[in-house]
Amino acid sequence: MNNIQKIKQYIQVVEPKKWVFITSLISFMARYLLDLYLAIPSANAITSITIGDIHSTIKWLVVVCIVVCIQQVLSFIIDRLFYKTIETCWQSVYSKIYDKISSASNESFLETSKQKIINTAYNNMSVVGEFPHYAAKYISYFVQAFVTIIILVKNNVLIGAAIVLVCVLLYFVLNKLNKKKSFWQNKQYSEQDKAAEILSDLYNNQLLTNDLNLTDNFRKRYISHVSKGQDYLYKHGMYLSGTENWIPFAYNAIICALSIYLVILTKSSVFTLTLYLILTKYLSQAIKQMTSSYGLLSQIHATHVGTLRVKNILDMTTEDLIEFGNNQTDNLDGQVMFTNCSYSSDAPGAVCPIKKFNLCIPTHSSTLIYGSHKCGKRAIYYMLNRSIKPVTGTITIDNINIYDFSKDIYKHNIATVTNNEYFYNDSIMNNLLLSGASKTQIYKTCKDFGIHNKIVSMQNSYNTNLSKETTNFTSVDMFVLGLARAYCSNAEVLVIYGFPTGMSAEQKQNLEQILKHISTEKTLIAFSHNDWAKNIYKNVYKVEKGQISKQ
Repeated sequence: MNNIQKIKQYIQVVEPKKWVFITSLISFMARYLLDLYLAIPSANAITSITIGDIHSTIKWLVVVCIVVCIQQVLSFIIDRLFYKTIETCWQSVYSKIYDKISSASNESFLETSKQKIINTAYNNMSVVGEFPHYAAKYISYFVQAFVTIIILVKNNVLIGAAIVLVCVLLYFVLNKLNKKKSFWQNKQYSEQDKAAEILSDLYNNQLLTNDLNLTDNFRKRYISHVSKGQDYLYKHGMYLSGTENWIPFAYNAIICALSIYLVILTKSSVFTLTLYLILTKYLSQAIKQMTSSYGLLSQIHATHVGTLRVKNILDMTTEDLIEFGNNQTDNLDGQVMFTNCSYSSDAPGAVCPIKKFNLCIPTHSSTLIYGSHKCGKRAIYYMLNRSIKPVTGTITIDNINIYDFSKDIYKHNIATVTNNEYFYNDSIMNNLLLSGASKTQIYKTCKDFGIHNKIVSMQNSYNTNLSKETTNFTSVDMFVLGLARAYCSNAEVLVIYGFPTGMSAEQKQNLEQILKHISTEKTLIAFSHNDWAKNIYKNVYKVEKGQISKQ
C-alpha cells in the first residue's frame, strides 16, 4: 500500500475535519513563509547602515520585529488548531469504539477484544489524532525549505553546504530528543488506558450489566478520562510550545535589540550586522525546517499503523466481542479452582504477567489475595471475571470451566464489587433492586450490614437519590451499599477488588463483621493492595513479582 492509499484509508476511518486541516495548512504556510519576507527588511537595514542612514536602519529593524511578532501570533493560532484536531479526531474515534462495544448486547469481552482496545488507546490514538496537524506542518515545511535552499545556495554555496551538514548532525540529535519527549506522553497514554478500562468494567461487572441506564454513568467516567488525557496532552504541548515558540521569540528579540545597539555604535562593522540580521535568524530557521520535513514519511507510516488498529476494532462484529457456552448448571456450591494457570502479554497496557500457579478456593470460605501495585494480582482477578484468558490452565466453578457457562448462569453465580462502585442517577432502592432481590430482602441486608440506619435518617429514606441527595455518604458507605447489592443478588461467589481508603476504626470493624457474615453463606474472594484484616480470612495468599504463595 503506497502513502496515498494509506492517507485515504486514514480519512475513511478517522474522518478528520477538513476545515481544521485547511486552516492549519494556511496558518503554517503563512507562519513559515514570513521568514522569507524577513530577508527584505533585513537587507534594507544593511543597505541603510552602509550609507550611514541610521534612522532608516532602525525603521527596518522595527519592521523585522513586527514580522516576528506576527509569526508568534500565528504560532499561537496554530497551537489552538492543534488541540482542535486532537479533539475532533479523538471524540470521533472514541465514540465509534464505545458504540461498537455497546452494540455487543451487554455481553462480556473476549480477552483479545480488550487487549486490542487498550492497545489502541494506549499506543495509537495520539498519532491518529495528531496526523492532520503534522501533515499540514510538514507540507508547509517542504515548500518553505525548498524555496530557502534555492535562495541560499544561489547566493552562497557555503551556506547551502552548511545547511546540509548541520541537518545531518541535527537528525541524530533529534532522535535522542524525541525519546525524552515521549516521557511526557506517558501520563496521557495512562489516561487513555483508564478510559479503555472503563469499557471493560462496563461489561465485566457481572451484577450491573443488566441495566442499560448504567451506560450513561459509565460514559461520563469514560469521557472524563479522555478529557484528562487531552489535558495532559495540552500540558505536554505547552512545554513544546515554550521550546519551539517562546524561546525562539526571546532569542529573536535579543538579536533585534543587539542589532539596533550595534547600529547605534558607529564602530560596528557591516559584517557584524550581517551576521546578526541574516545568518543567525535566516540560516537557523532554514535548518530547522529542513530537519523537520524529514518526518512526514515516518508520520504517515506511524499513522497508518494506528489507523489499522482502530479499523480492526470498528470492523469487529458482536460475535467477536463475546464468548459464552451453553452450560445451564445453576445453584452452584461456589468452589473455585485455578489449575496450572498463567498469563503474559506483550501488548502495551496489558496487565502484569503471572507465573503458573494452582489455587483452590473452597465453598463458603473467605480468601484474600494481596500484593503491591503491578505484582500480578490484577491478572488473577481479570482471569476470574473473564476479561483475559489464561495462557495456560483452566478456571472452574464446581469443576465446570467458566467459559462453558451461559451468560445468564455465569452472571447469576458471580457478583463483583470494586472500591469505586457504579451507581446510576436514581434512588437508593432502585439501585439495590438491580440485584433482583425483594424489598424485604434489601431491608434485612442493609440492617445486617449496618447501613440501614443512615439511610432511614435521610429525609427521603430509601427514595433518596444517590447522585443528588447523598453528599453525606462517604466512600465507605458507598462501598457497603455495593456489598449489600452484590449480596442480595444471591450469587454464590462474591468477588471484591480493592477496599476504601482512610477508614476509621469503627468503619473497619463494621466492614470486618460484614465480610465474616458474607463468608458464612458465600465464597468470598478479596483482592487488595495490602493484607488488611487478614485475620478474618480463612486463606491468605500473597502475589509478588508474578508468583503467588500462601501465607
